[in-house]
Amino acid sequence: MKPGGGSPALAPGARLGPYEIRGLLGAGGMGEVYRAFDPRLKRDVAVKVLPLEAAQDHDRVRRFQAEARAAGALGHPNVLAVYDVGLEGGVPYIVSELLEGETLAARLRKGPLTAAKTVELGLQITHGLAAAHGKGIVHRDLKPGNLFLTRGGPVKILDFGLAKLVPGGPAPDSGEVTLSRATSPGIVVGTAAYMSPEQARGDPVDHRSDIFSLGAVASEMLTGRAPFARETMAETLAAILREDPPDLPAGVPPGLDRVVQRCLEKDPTERFQSVRDVGFALETASAASGSHPSVSPASVPRGRWRRWALAAWLVAAAALGVIAFLSSARVARSPAPAYRQITFRRGTVHTARFAPDGQTVVYGASWEGGPPRVFTTRLGSPESLSLPLPASNLLAVSSTGEMALLLRPVPSGMRSTGTLARSPLSGGAPREIADGVEVADWAPDGSSLAVVRSVGGRPRIEFPPGRPLFEGNGWISHARVSPDGQRVAFLLHPGPDDAGSVVLVDSGGRARTLSEGWISAQGLAWHPDGREVWFTATREGASAAVHAVDLSGHERLVARVPGRLMLHDIGRDGRVLFGRESLRMVLMGQGPGEDRERNLSWFDMSMPTDISPDGTLVLFGEAGEAAGSAYALYLRKMDGSPAVRLGAEGALSGRFSPDGRWAAVVRVAPTAPLLLLPTGIGEARTLALHGLERLRTAAFFPDGNRLVYAAGAPGEGRRLYVQGLAGEAPRAVTPPGVRPISDLANPVSPDGEWVTAIEPDGTVALYPVNGGAPRPLRRLEPADRLVRWAVFGRVGYLFRYGELPTGIYEIDMASGARRLLRRIQPGDLAGIQTVHTVKLAADGRSYVYGCFQQLSELYVADGWR
Repeated sequence: MKPGGGSPALAPGARLGPYEIRGLLGAGGMGEVYRAFDPRLKRDVAVKVLPLEAAQDHDRVRRFQAEARAAGALGHPNVLAVYDVGLEGGVPYIVSELLEGETLAARLRKGPLTAAKTVELGLQITHGLAAAHGKGIVHRDLKPGNLFLTRGGPVKILDFGLAKLVPGGPAPDSGEVTLSRATSPGIVVGTAAYMSPEQARGDPVDHRSDIFSLGAVASEMLTGRAPFARETMAETLAAILREDPPDLPAGVPPGLDRVVQRCLEKDPTERFQSVRDVGFALETASAASGSHPSVSPASVPRGRWRRWALAAWLVAAAALGVIAFLSSARVARSPAPAYRQITFRRGTVHTARFAPDGQTVVYGASWEGGPPRVFTTRLGSPESLSLPLPASNLLAVSSTGEMALLLRPVPSGMRSTGTLARSPLSGGAPREIADGVEVADWAPDGSSLAVVRSVGGRPRIEFPPGRPLFEGNGWISHARVSPDGQRVAFLLHPGPDDAGSVVLVDSGGRARTLSEGWISAQGLAWHPDGREVWFTATREGASAAVHAVDLSGHERLVARVPGRLMLHDIGRDGRVLFGRESLRMVLMGQGPGEDRERNLSWFDMSMPTDISPDGTLVLFGEAGEAAGSAYALYLRKMDGSPAVRLGAEGALSGRFSPDGRWAAVVRVAPTAPLLLLPTGIGEARTLALHGLERLRTAAFFPDGNRLVYAAGAPGEGRRLYVQGLAGEAPRAVTPPGVRPISDLANPVSPDGEWVTAIEPDGTVALYPVNGGAPRPLRRLEPADRLVRWAVFGRVGYLFRYGELPTGIYEIDMASGARRLLRRIQPGDLAGIQTVHTVKLAADGRSYVYGCFQQLSELYVADGWR
């Protein structure tokens, strides 16, 4: 039965494409929504279809499809996830996640919300809108009926049916081609009570129209009534255009009142200029509510209020882009912190320190895709001076005004290694003193250094250089000497990512963990009194906050913002030098028959793990804010279609089977078994490891019946194992200590007789699967990363890690001769650290690659406690 008319046309049990209809959920002007079941992925979904007569209206069909394109482009936890689009009997349909809960409109029929609940929901809405605006999408119909309160979960923004794509991002509308019929100037679209003035006039709109609508929704959350709603549409539109919004209830905190009033400014230039600023302001209002007396806007004449509010917000924006901090009770009793922005260019701040005078900031940064340089700036000045030094990163500044520098830094994963050098801040050529150094910090008197380097594959702290103080597993970052010079605090990361713990080691080499369980930890400094170690970390998502831990292990929260903080230094007067970071893993690729790359990123940390043999699919992991406390694995077509999440919690990576129908999935937990997940129809399987642990990337043999993977028995290093899919025990084919095969897309020979391993010295060797002596091939250069074989054992493809642009090279393994096949680099180089992964399809032309982008703004905070 086909959809049509005003009554349900799809009875329970009917099929729409592959989906089994279970029942009608609701109907509206833009379509009917059914509960359905996807037998391929074994999950319930929502299916939205157009009524039959509406499907004959090409304009409505275009608007309907626009909703799918707009929502499908986002992939954000606060936006309804779109899984699929299809056409059945000439009628289009959209498949999305099935939500349980109620709309905000239904909730508001029970009465207004508290100020705290309004802030909580408002922040989630700003996050979803920010994702849309970041992709150039303006919703244009934001209202309580399009906001869904999931049961025990996040707010979801629904119905992008009126959404408009603004080319080039959230720029002012100047008559661009849009997605819906009613988008030309002079035609009104949207829901009257929540329209912006420019929308009500039929003028061109941009992302600031959504900010007005958000203000109207927030006002209704606090009062129970839309601020401009009147008896007729004409009266409602007149109120939007001419009347001031009503005063909020007396109990609403003044800061929250100011946020709502500014969102509802008639002139778009007087509103917040980005929805992220709205989020920061909401956080500020939440942190300040009840702590500081303030004049209520209701007691100020409206004209004076607007002038005062505009001036106040401009000052706040100049200080920190209206950054928001949720602080502990002791902060709430103190004066509000003050902030000063230090840097204004696009790129990455690597390390920053206060100079001994307390008024100069020294920092290492890479701006606009350039090499790392060392800069100085004075507080109160927007200008920075580049020091006449070779390309280098700053490591530390001593109390006597001497810098520790890292010359010729070579990135490797999330760290860099180079030559340690000393240079006076007053000027002069650096003096090289040690190779292979990763981190360094000065003793309080400036007489010696604590350094971190890797020895035998294990990280070691030496203090002073040459005297081992601590040795562990994994890698070490942000080592800092205590104010009394008797201890070193540092972050210890057990795996390849930045999950880790705060560890303290004393001068006798006795180490203890102060704080643990962080899934991301970077940035550390001692408080000047020596009683606490401050650091930036998170236990969920990627939004690191500033925390403090005392020497007994008692933790407390110092400051939190929407987004990520990076702690750099604490001055002797208590001022804090920190970075506000935007971190992304950018996924780029080019599919079969395409002549240009496309951005295939889904959320904020999209890391490619494999490309299908035919080059049409990519597997990638998500490990950032959207993934929460665990990794997640996704499958996406190379044409940019919406990604599908595979059912594996904590998935670290996956590899395609030779026919592309299965993915061998490795998870983060060290003892988790290997999973086999179908990429289409099929049931997931678990492959027991028989006591092995620390599993790394697995790959299929050409026959599809066996796997090779890197793992280790308890107490020994990893080696390569071969295991059949029938459940037999794994069998070791290499000795311990070989490099895991995570850099190889196809480590197995075409006949299945050999596997490829990287020896500890960097030599590529072929190991016979059925026993026998290995056959060494060639030692690769340190920056070489083998991607796949062209002719097994003789010719390979590789790329150069740490180079921008990098290239895909063909290498003759016998002679070492190499030929450049193509250059690859993203179009926007600002903040790009390196291309860290390249995956190449069997045709040698289709590929994907991942690169890490870190954009930083440096600030000084005065008043953190």
